[in-house]
Amino acid sequence: MRSIVFLLVILPGFLFGQLTVEPIPKPSHKITKNSRTQSQDPLSLPFWDDFSFTQDFPSDSLWQDSDNVRISEDVGIAPPSINVASFDGLTATGISYSANSDSRGETDVLTSCPILLGSLGISDEVYLSFFYQFGGAGDVPEENQGDSIVLEFLAVTPDTTFWEQVWPTNSGELNRTGVFVQNIVRLDDDSYFSDEFQFRFRSFGRQSGLWDTWNVDYVYMNEGRNGSDLSFPDRNVTSKLSSPFQPYTSVPSNFFSTDLINRSMFARNNLDIINLGDPQAVSFDVVINASSYLNGSENVFPVRRIEDDLNVSSFPGVPDTVTTEESLLDSTYFQNPYDSLFIQYTLEYESGDEISSNHGGINFRINDTTQTSFILKNYYAYDDGTAEFGAGFQTSSNQLAYQFTIPEGLSDSLTGLDVHFPYIGTDPTGKALALTVWTDNNGEPGDRLYQEDATAVRTDSIDQFFHYEFNRPIILSGTFYVGYRQRFEGDLRIGLDRNTNSIDKIFTNTSGFWEKENDLQTGSLMIRPVFGTFTGVINSVDEELKETIRPYPNPTQGFFKLPVLDDIKILNLLGKEVNFDLVQNESGSLVDISNLSDGVYLLVVKKGNRSFSYRVIKQ
Repeated sequence: MRSIVFLLVILPGFLFGQLTVEPIPKPSHKITKNSRTQSQDPLSLPFWDDFSFTQDFPSDSLWQDSDNVRISEDVGIAPPSINVASFDGLTATGISYSANSDSRGETDVLTSCPILLGSLGISDEVYLSFFYQFGGAGDVPEENQGDSIVLEFLAVTPDTTFWEQVWPTNSGELNRTGVFVQNIVRLDDDSYFSDEFQFRFRSFGRQSGLWDTWNVDYVYMNEGRNGSDLSFPDRNVTSKLSSPFQPYTSVPSNFFSTDLINRSMFARNNLDIINLGDPQAVSFDVVINASSYLNGSENVFPVRRIEDDLNVSSFPGVPDTVTTEESLLDSTYFQNPYDSLFIQYTLEYESGDEISSNHGGINFRINDTTQTSFILKNYYAYDDGTAEFGAGFQTSSNQLAYQFTIPEGLSDSLTGLDVHFPYIGTDPTGKALALTVWTDNNGEPGDRLYQEDATAVRTDSIDQFFHYEFNRPIILSGTFYVGYRQRFEGDLRIGLDRNTNSIDKIFTNTSGFWEKENDLQTGSLMIRPVFGTFTGVINSVDEELKETIRPYPNPTQGFFKLPVLDDIKILNLLGKEVNFDLVQNESGSLVDISNLSDGVYLLVVKKGNRSFSYRVIKQ
């Protein structure tokens, strides 16, 4: 059986096929928040946050000193509403709490702003309820290592102020099934009823990275409740609309036809437990904004609104999926030529929710709207443009291939690849690989059509792709594969999007034969084949130039010759530059690597606007 390091299971270091998967650190900067998140005034009841109206960081109007907790839509599995508060072993800057990989203790903390409870008492029946989830789509905590999450209340007495743990009462009380579970806790001590009252969630686990994940959602605190008050008049959306180009999120415009358009889907939930059996007719509207571009000119299409009545007799009490009755795209978008087409969906879920006087005026419609965008341009994509994890190899010569299929009867020139190399612990820039294109052989990679040596490049922006222009175009039709062969020993990972799923299109070759990557749970690699007009040097000229540059002798005992070049670099198998001596004159270059240990190195040279790579063997 194959083995792959999959960090979404109990222990980091589990192997399934030599393909390693690691979480990507949180954003290293804080985003500008909207006006709702700026107030620091003490709060009055009710307190409610389902995290649907914030992104990346908790709302400053409800929480304080809590930026290490990540607000995300991709870490929770079947959440009560869209977005969850996720706890792990990283700070908001992406730095671990401890450099010691074995260090365990307190990790993230989510602390409420002060809440005015001085005028209330135990008899006012104040309760705090919340949902929590063990692991979710993140790393699974380990019970035998003391990993846990706790809820604490701030107690104020005439003599002192202290935090008191009120839940769980013992470790066995924590639900570790991986589903969201709702819990409710009563404020049952006089020391809690002050105008300085606060509550907080604290997680405990490994402090050395994005480990031991707990998710919290739908936090609600109010007076006049009881221990069974777990129902809310809230029917909401828990995901964005899916791509109309399934299984892709983007398709090259040259390959697109209206036959490829699929109906879209979204996930929803119902927290109105009391009225589950009653008829609840709901509907949704989708507003579509679209613009096409041709030679720099924009054509804005009229805004479309599609109404869809679900007409359900009984709304389900668990998250389910809704499929639109028709395609959301208008055929007029595709009637005229375009270089690219931008499409934006705004889903407005008409659930009948309203501002609830029984819940202190909470507006339960705030989580009924989502927005997502899609682009048709010159590339294929399975991913949504954001990476939550990174997947790749740790061993030289391992190969990864990603399957794509061009519609029957069509062909075009593959001119390059867009790849996202995330930063996970170390900078991937400079690490050696060979970009590769394969034919199809009965559903798996076949003959090699193209290969060129390259080095990984990490861009400055989060989730940004780096474009590799091939040395020559490759005419493709039908099914093909793109990917790479690793050229060094050590970690190299590609961005992995957990919100989409194309695992069945991923193949690995670690032992001389290809295997489909069936062991990963879900995800899409951030590798995109790019088609269109080739802008580089014509193939025959390019190959001829590469041959004239080739180092000689190779293998070498310490010296080799090259023609006059604009730039020369030598990398070891870890992708790091090494020092060498160079003597250069009008007739050529003499490279001295006699100081280097015997082994294989990557020579990267530049001549004019072209770059070439060669393997050099020192013996």
